Amino acid sequence: MKSIIRAGVAIFLVAVIIIYFIKVRLVKIRQKKLLARVDDAEDNINVYLNDKKDLIISTKDKFGEDYENDFKDINFSNYEGRELDNLLSTLNNKFNDELIDDEKLLKNEDIKKLYDDIRDNNSSLLAAKKFYNDTVKEYNDLKKSSHGTHLFCHFKNLKLWDIKETNSNK
Repeated sequence: MKSIIRAGVAIFLVAVIIIYFIKVRLVKIRQKKLLARVDDAEDNINVYLNDKKDLIISTKDKFGEDYENDFKDINFSNYEGRELDNLLSTLNNKFNDELIDDEKLLKNEDIKKLYDDIRDNNSSLLAAKKFYNDTVKEYNDLKKSSHGTHLFCHFKNLKLWDIKETNSNK
């Protein structure tokens, strides 16, 4: 009788361990998929940021000397990621302020096209950031709901992108 109870307990423990490792494996698969989506989203954000940088740089010679001075001490290669985004948002707002100050500028076809291109880029960048943030939230939810798997599933701490709309997004 004791041997049957021991065998039953042993089978139960083996079953619990197997179920645990199946759960760990499923969490790792989901984690890997989410991290791949996060990486893709980050790549998209960087593409849009580089496009925005090129567009913003092309505004430099469209206005007067005061506007050009805003660019004088900036070495864009020193900025990336969130710092680049903050810098470009500031310069984008200055560009929009120039247009607000002199509405005749929007009648210039080159400036109008540049404004439209920046607005389109801002919309795409905003969508990419939202996708990134949604994926990070899903990843963090997996992290919270994966009790007991942290020994085998090493979760990263992922930071959300700050989402703010510029004047040309509105």
